[in-house]
Amino acid sequence: EKNQKNIKKHGLPLSLGARVFFDDYRVELDDKGHSDEEQRYDVIGSSAAGIGYIGNDEILFVVYTERDKITDEGTEIDVTRLISVRLANNFERGVYYANRR
Repeated sequence: EKNQKNIKKHGLPLSLGARVFFDDYRVELDDKGHSDEEQRYDVIGSSAAGIGYIGNDEILFVVYTERDKITDEGTEIDVTRLISVRLANNFERGVYYANRR
């Protein structure tokens, strides 16, 4: 499973990456280098964003894509699929904190 691979490789579950979308200071970038088959995006943000999080405030680097999905009722909706979640490196943390100024 993709989640288990991410935990093994980066030590973090994919679900933790969803928290960065609640971060008002997140930085979003096009991931042009890995977007041959589908449009991918990178986002740098805090794991402590959102309501009710108890844990460390880590700055995360998340790779995701958006896909169309047809519901059981036949309605088309956009779905965000997380590809990878890891701790941001020093450069990425610098980009994030520079954005908060």
